[in-house]
Amino acid sequence: MPVDPYDDILKNIAKIMEEIMKNLNSSGEHHFVGYTIVTGPDNKMRVIRSEPAEAETFSTELVEADDWIFITAEIPAEIEELPYVDIQPTEVRIHAGRIMKQIELPARIDVKHSFYDVRNRILDIACRKA
Repeated sequence: MPVDPYDDILKNIAKIMEEIMKNLNSSGEHHFVGYTIVTGPDNKMRVIRSEPAEAETFSTELVEADDWIFITAEIPAEIEELPYVDIQPTEVRIHAGRIMKQIELPARIDVKHSFYDVRNRILDIACRKA
């Protein structure tokens, strides 16, 4: 049976996550909502912020690269309307049904070259930095 070169990497990641979970104290103050592994051609560390989904909002994730800021949001199934995104130089407002979510951006962006797309209830927003 052929050996997949990524098997060792996945095993190492699993060990790292196991060690992190084992070393957290049991006070209940720490929570893992989820995690994302982002790789790029320059191997630079990326800042990833994630927010848990709540009854009156939806979860979003922000990833900042050198020239772009990417925002991903999962639109809940109970929202039937397509979301509308208002992209401004310092913030993004997502309007979905009766919910409006405002996201402050870590850098100014070029609104003219920024865009969004919705597929399978996943909203992807790409904001080009100014």
